[in-house]
Amino acid sequence: MKSYRIVSVEPVRYPVLNVTFDDGLAGELDLTGDIDNGTLFEPLKDRSFFDKVSIGENGRAVGWNLDHVGHEIDLGADSIRIDLETRIVHELAERFRSQRTAAE
Repeated sequence: MKSYRIVSVEPVRYPVLNVTFDDGLAGELDLTGDIDNGTLFEPLKDRSFFDKVSIGENGRAVGWNLDHVGHEIDLGADSIRIDLETRIVHELAERFRSQRTAAE
């Protein structure tokens, strides 16, 4: 399995990040559910803290407080990649379904 690396991450609107991988795949990662449902993500309710997202070592994660071992919040590149690819496939499938005729 190829090991993808994140080359860019930026908050585009709260709580959504735009993530770009080394092969050019890019997309928006919505963290609403994570922030609303998990105590681990509680600090991300602070917009100014959320906006301080950064890329982890070797592009293998994005996160916050990455230099503070034991206090960091991070999301692995592989899980982000799976989320983005899954969303792309669902969007393409929906577009295909909506363009089919009744005779098909």
